[in-house]
Amino acid sequence: MDKRTLNIACGEFDKWGTDKLDREYFGRDDIRIFDLNSRRKLPFKKNTFDEIKCWNVIQILFYPQELINECYRILKPSGKLGISTLDSENIFWYFFPPRDNPVRWGKPTYNNGQTTGLYNLNALSNRLKHAGFKILSTGKESHRFPFNDYFYIHCKK
Repeated sequence: MDKRTLNIACGEFDKWGTDKLDREYFGRDDIRIFDLNSRRKLPFKKNTFDEIKCWNVIQILFYPQELINECYRILKPSGKLGISTLDSENIFWYFFPPRDNPVRWGKPTYNNGQTTGLYNLNALSNRLKHAGFKILSTGKESHRFPFNDYFYIHCKK
């Protein structure tokens, strides 16, 4: 049996995943249009996916814990989640917050009790554990620019 995989916020060029969600079409028929800030329940049944990839989207959501909870809901038992985001511990973000982030770093917005903004490794790990995930591995990496630091977390249900 083939594994079913979900790529949340796949973007224009990422081809990974049997299912793909993004808020934009990008001219690709394999992407399901879905705005995570306006619709908070993912359009899949419980225990659907073997793996989920969620790269660089959690920091722009108004309800990040709800996305994490939804990932837990739609993963099969022992399913795996890979999640990455900008690292708030990088001093660069104090001065130049991401332009697509709905808030400025250092001044988080509270929307219905949820904080939106950047995370450090510990804060996001705690959110994942709160949803029931078990952390498998973590790491940090830089892309394209010395101050463009990310961290990633691999976990399982």
